[in-house]
Amino acid sequence: MFGIGASEIIVIFVVALLVFGPKRLPEIARNIGRVFAEFRRTANDLQSHLNVNATTHYTPPPRPAVQPSAEKPAESQPTSAQATPSDPTQKLDTQPDAASTSSESSDT
Repeated sequence: MFGIGASEIIVIFVVALLVFGPKRLPEIARNIGRVFAEFRRTANDLQSHLNVNATTHYTPPPRPAVQPSAEKPAESQPTSAQATPSDPTQKLDTQPDAASTSSESSDT
């Protein structure tokens, strides 16, 4: 204990007995015991308080917001963008061909 041997503890006890006297020594020992007990209790309360706060009041940081896709809804796009096909290999038939309109009109 603190690097103090049994003989050194006996010497400290004898010196304290001579300095404080046999009547006050038990009272002083009781007070020292109470101080150490209160210190230990306070340290345990503080440690448990810190542990409780660290585990129960922890909130993880907010997750980054998911970005919406780059495509806009159809009504917000300009009309020229609506007329173009999304796949360049497909042909968009927005205007009737001249040959199909002339054949339709000649049949009637």
